[in-house]
Amino acid sequence: MVLAHLLVGLLAGGLVGMVRLMTAPQVWSALGSYALAGGLALLASALLSLAAQRDPDDT
Repeated sequence: MVLAHLLVGLLAGGLVGMVRLMTAPQVWSALGSYALAGGLALLASALLSLAAQRDPDDT
């Protein structure tokens, strides 16, 4: 489950980075966007993973 979230995060970050790389003249700007998008996607997937592991009976 966590591995699937990590893969989704990496794929999303990679797609955003590739689009940025094709549209941005500055390679460093595109790489920064790739890292930012990948990091945000990994953070979101980690939060989803934590939410999925939470016990639904624990209120």
